[in-house]
Amino acid sequence: MPDFTGNARFYLQPGAAKVPISWGFAASSSASENDGSIPYGTAVAAAEVVISDSEGADKTTELLDTSATADGDVVSATLRYPPAGVTGSGIYTAEVRVTLDTGAVIPFDCRRIYCGDRSGA
Repeated sequence: MPDFTGNARFYLQPGAAKVPISWGFAASSSASENDGSIPYGTAVAAAEVVISDSEGADKTTELLDTSATADGDVVSATLRYPPAGVTGSGIYTAEVRVTLDTGAVIPFDCRRIYCGDRSGA
């Protein structure tokens, strides 16, 4: 498969809320090509985003503002900086679990989410 551009860094500043994020999962162009994120002839039916910290602990409820939605081959969600009382600074990983119209589920390790104050103050 081609390089997956969804692996770029993503930064959240303290107080950030409803920050949109999206990923594209195009199907391969033919049955004999390996140029897409999902198999030829399939489509994204649903998706789930799971966020974990560097220790592997689930932090989805702390960072995910809205559940993932699938529209065509694009999966979207919104993120927020962790609420008060939760250690927010750190590096998190977003995994997008794509459910295809065939029922198959494919997990994609997509983004490193960096939380912390980048203002330099």
